[in-house]
Amino acid sequence: SVLLPQPDGPTTDTNSPSQEVPPRSPSTKSASGVLTACGVVRRSASASRSSSRGSFNAAAAGVFVATSAGNAGPGASSVAHPSPWVTSVGASVNHVYQGAVVLGDGRRFVGAMISDRPVRATHIVYAENVAASGADLGDARLCNFNSFDASAVAGNIVVCDRGVIPRVDKSASVAQAGGVGMVLVNTVPNSLDADFHSVPTVHLDEAAGEAVKQYTEEAGAFMRWIHDRSYAAAA
Repeated sequence: SVLLPQPDGPTTDTNSPSQEVPPRSPSTKSASGVLTACGVVRRSASASRSSSRGSFNAAAAGVFVATSAGNAGPGASSVAHPSPWVTSVGASVNHVYQGAVVLGDGRRFVGAMISDRPVRATHIVYAENVAASGADLGDARLCNFNSFDASAVAGNIVVCDRGVIPRVDKSASVAQAGGVGMVLVNTVPNSLDADFHSVPTVHLDEAAGEAVKQYTEEAGAFMRWIHDRSYAAAA
């Protein structure tokens, strides 16, 4: 057997007024011992020392101890529970949800998309160009509610500028007017977000968005898109 050193203090910065140590949690027995999963909560330094000794004793008894690495970082020494007798486990990397806008001229722009609902190739219009009579063009560009000429939106994909109102409200406005999809475009550098929308939506950056908006000015402009699960095979 391997003799492990006895812990003599907290495993995090002793100058901190509180320490991150695991609470008690149920253990699951296995053929080779007990797998103990420990979360991270704020405790005092003395509680941290007690927890460290507890995990040491468990490891000395042949128990595999898994602990949370915490949410701090990415600075140096910011991983919680670095004791050599435990395994500190970090979170997994989030999946990137993407879709590709494919214009009628063959150009393809990749953005954020979570929907896998199919949308047939159909006409694409810029929201400003399908504003209702008397509506503010700024509201129309932003795809605000009640700013569309529903007869010009119905059955089409609408390009909406990001900003002012919630992103998901824009797709709800498109759906309200009878649109079947939305291309949400940044007007300045910003994040790309795969939100849950009322209609299938691809979120593009400002450069791709400007190209798509220019394309909508062409006669008979249409588009289709490739959602996340088929994008890799088609790209």
